[in-house]
Amino acid sequence: MGLKLGNQPTHTMLLNELKIIEIFCQLDDFTEKCEQILEGKLIGKQSPYSVNKPGISHSEIVCIEILYHLSGYKCFQYYYEQTVKNGALKSYFPSAPSYSRFVQLKPRVLPLIILYLNLCRVGWLCNLYYTDSTSLSVCHNRRIYNNKVFYGKAKRGKTSTGWFYGFKLFLV
Repeated sequence: MGLKLGNQPTHTMLLNELKIIEIFCQLDDFTEKCEQILEGKLIGKQSPYSVNKPGISHSEIVCIEILYHLSGYKCFQYYYEQTVKNGALKSYFPSAPSYSRFVQLKPRVLPLIILYLNLCRVGWLCNLYYTDSTSLSVCHNRRIYNNKVFYGKAKRGKTSTGWFYGFKLFLV
């Protein structure tokens, strides 16, 4: 049975209330442990005087992301506004920010999501991996012959947006 908004079903979600709570508790314990281990070891730690502290925790952000992928929705914005902000998950995430603010917060939890999925879930069980690449451009294409720093190491390459001179970084 899917989650319901009043008397109308919003979208089929194959999770019940206990499963949502179980997922959140696992994520909360995991993120708490990770933050204890990584505390003081990360570059660019936030200032204690930061004024833009979110009202939603990292574990809540990760939980919303994972529930989205389990929900069957195709559009994250529609899922967030219809299910999290105004729908069946509103009582679970009462301090959820606006959609645009949530999108700004998502990059903060990407390492946590990757660690959680690889250490606690399916990454090593079924040998499925996600790969992506990006270009690290050394200089503009017009200045290739003047570049002496990476001479012999950097190469020309092509991405979907055009040619570059530099390196290609692969993330698995």
